[in-house]
Amino acid sequence: MEALTAIGLIANIVQFLDLGAKLIGSAKEMRDSASGMTVENKSLEEVTIEMRDLTSRLDPPTTKARSDDEKALRRLAQECHELSDQILRLLKKIAPSKPNSTLRSIRSAIRTIKYKDEMRELEDKLAKCRDQLHLQLVNIETSVLRSFSDMTTVWKCKGNFTLLQRLRIRTMVC
Repeated sequence: MEALTAIGLIANIVQFLDLGAKLIGSAKEMRDSASGMTVENKSLEEVTIEMRDLTSRLDPPTTKARSDDEKALRRLAQECHELSDQILRLLKKIAPSKPNSTLRSIRSAIRTIKYKDEMRELEDKLAKCRDQLHLQLVNIETSVLRSFSDMTTVWKCKGNFTLLQRLRIRTMVC
C-alpha cells in the first residue's frame, strides 16, 4: 500500500512541477512581449477583431434586410459579433494591467490557466458561427447567380445581346 501512495505522491509532484513550468513560461512570455500577451492570445485577439469588424459590415444598421436569406445572414453576423466581443473581453480580463511587471504577468498567467476552458468554448462557438456564416454567404451568392442567369436567359430571348455583353463586361471589371 505504501508503494501506491508513493507513486501517487510522485505523480502529483510531477503534475505540480509541470503546471509551475507552464505558468512561469507564460508569465515570462507575457512580460517580454510588447503587448503583454502570449503569442497565442495576441493571434486570437487579431483574428477576433477581424471577425468582429467583418460582422459589423455584414449587419449595417442603416439598411433593412430584404429577404429571408439576408435576415438569416444578419442574425448570424450578430451572433458572431457578440461571440467576438465576449472573447475580446475575456482576453482583456486575462491580460496584465502592466505588461512589463513580473508579478502582474504571473497573475495573468494564472488567469490564463483559470479561463482556459471558457476561452476554448468561446473559440469553438465562434468557429461554428463562422462556418455557418460562410455557408449562408455561399447560399446568398448562389441565389444571386441564379437570378442573374435567369435574367440573361430572358434578355437572350428578347434579343438584347448588346446589353447583355455590356453587363458581362461591367461585372467582370468590377
